[in-house]
Amino acid sequence: MPTMSKGTKPQFSFYHQGTLSGLYACVVLLPETESDVVVLVNTKPANDSADRIAQLLIETLLNSPVKNDYVTLTKESVQSATHPFPRAAESLRKGQVLGTTPRPFEAYRGRYYWTSHCYFVEIVIGEGSLKFVIIDRPDQIFEWLTTDAEEARRGRFIQATDAHKITLSVNEVTSFVWHEMGGGKT
Repeated sequence: MPTMSKGTKPQFSFYHQGTLSGLYACVVLLPETESDVVVLVNTKPANDSADRIAQLLIETLLNSPVKNDYVTLTKESVQSATHPFPRAAESLRKGQVLGTTPRPFEAYRGRYYWTSHCYFVEIVIGEGSLKFVIIDRPDQIFEWLTTDAEEARRGRFIQATDAHKITLSVNEVTSFVWHEMGGGKT
């Protein structure tokens, strides 16, 4: 994230940036200039375009003497964002322990309930792999480490590498930790 409006007088601002799958928003209120910038993006961009556009507009609004090169910054971030799959796959590969033997798939099969029992994940055996059935809906089976194109097709938000990790307990498979779920163990 670049420092914006270099060379201008620092001023207080209210900033809100929000994202959902397929929706990006950036709202900046600048009380001293009695102005605001609101950028809404209703598509899944390859970078945080709402923030970039808002930064460009703020630099223009404040007549910044030193402007960022947002075209170059955007090209760099698009290049980085459109190639996450190889980086995520490499990161997951580095975390593997060589020489270990996985348990048979049958050891992992079953339902794993959230501590509140309001949510569960079911693990089933597919064709040579494990699959996760979310809340017993067979049409909602997700395999992890999908490509950017696949996440876009499903309308899913781009995830960090840890979102693709599920840690199963060591001795007996009775629970797992889905790293992306804030509550921890299931």
